Amino acid sequence: MPSHAGARPKRWGCGCALLAVVLVAVSNGSVPTPSHYGLIPPGVAEADVVGQAARIAPTPVQLAWQEREFIAFAHF
Repeated sequence: MPSHAGARPKRWGCGCALLAVVLVAVSNGSVPTPSHYGLIPPGVAEADVVGQAARIAPTPVQLAWQEREFIAFAHF
């Protein structure tokens, strides 16, 4: 019966190499940081608008207001 002991270290090495590539990509600033607002110029593709909107985060004041959980709506 053939031994498959050599396959495990190769897979382990490939997994470590892949993890290293991912960590380098993340560490070089390629991960966008959240912003409190965004400017969208005319003619921008929908995918770019969605990507920009995904990086919008509330300000600390807005977040504190939301955490108070006291929201009312009046309609006339």
